[in-house]
Amino acid sequence: IVCLRLFSSLLHFMGEQEKKRKNYSEAITYFCSAVNERIPHLAYCYCMSLGDTYLQLGQLEKAEKYLKKVLASKDDYTQSGAYNYLYLLEKKRTDYVRALAYKEKSDSLLRISREIDLQNRILTLQRKYEADKLMMENRLLAQEKQIQQYVWICMCLLLIGLGIVLYWGIKKQYRKIYKKRLKVRMERELKVYRENELAIR
Repeated sequence: IVCLRLFSSLLHFMGEQEKKRKNYSEAITYFCSAVNERIPHLAYCYCMSLGDTYLQLGQLEKAEKYLKKVLASKDDYTQSGAYNYLYLLEKKRTDYVRALAYKEKSDSLLRISREIDLQNRILTLQRKYEADKLMMENRLLAQEKQIQQYVWICMCLLLIGLGIVLYWGIKKQYRKIYKKRLKVRMERELKVYRENELAIR
């Protein structure tokens, strides 16, 4: 199937080359072979090329037949192209009313396609903006969490530091009080010892 599709594409390409050289009969042979493509979108493109070639040759009925087949396409650009060729065809027939109607359809479809493309681009940009916004919010949340962690670590270190300072301060104060009491006790004992010595003498 892939080989058949590639073959159809190659035939279409060769047809376009022959059409550029104005070898329309050769181009028609290639396009007719390519039109049997099973993929609708490609088949419509090949029909359009075939219709345009018949239009160049002035075979308007055949051109109209293939161009009208293209109108079944669901792609707005393809339909717009077909209506544009039909507009040129009706101009050659000098049916200007119908030509104008086809031209209006072609332009309106083209306008709709452009608006849809624009809307799609806007939606894509909005989605990108929302994705960027979410990423930025996630980064900010991560930074906030990091800052909170650093704050908690600093507070813990500060509390540990205060605890150590208080511990050494209390210990120092306790030593001073102990030394004072020891000194007072020693003085009392010395006084008692002296009084006892005097009493013994």
